[in-house]
Amino acid sequence: MMLTEAEQRFLASQHHGHLATMARGGTPQVKPVGFSYNPRLGTIDIGGLDMAHSAKYKNVQANPEVAFVADDVPDPEGGPAGARFLEIRGVAETVTGPPDPAGHQAPDIIRIHPRRLLAYNVDPDRPGLQTRDAPDEDLADTSENTRRGLGVSAWRESAPRTPTEHRGCSGVRGTARQAAPLGRGRRPRTTSPSRVVPVPPPG
Repeated sequence: MMLTEAEQRFLASQHHGHLATMARGGTPQVKPVGFSYNPRLGTIDIGGLDMAHSAKYKNVQANPEVAFVADDVPDPEGGPAGARFLEIRGVAETVTGPPDPAGHQAPDIIRIHPRRLLAYNVDPDRPGLQTRDAPDEDLADTSENTRRGLGVSAWRESAPRTPTEHRGCSGVRGTARQAAPLGRGRRPRTTSPSRVVPVPPPG
């Protein structure tokens, strides 16, 4: 599921996001994270220090369903119209690549494959809330690749030749630490057109 140009521009303007994972005991966990958008794979790649030993990394290995959000308030006096966010719900896998030469990042990252996207005031030409789901063929392709462990092979072929220096994620190339299963028995959502939800004026 590829992001639109407006969504990519919004992410490029953000320095951090928040990742929600599910702990083994069923408790949700939210953490601030550095991230980068991988335009060749259409994924959100999350890096950090000592990532492989973090709770969020272990959570993803146990339960790949995650949510990621980046948001800001460029106009604090504008009420709801002055806020923006991009929420990405999907499935994640853990990926390990070569060490960062600068030593700023661990070689381990979390890669999110988007399944549903909610954008609020992200596109200036389409204010309000926009929602869309990944096409069925994207769901099928990622499910098959993840089941076979091919997702990272595709990453090797499509990854940038130089590390990306973007909000704390080194854009590493690598091999899969674990290919997480998809769906957990759930049927994929069907594609639905974008819809706009009007926002009431500030009270």
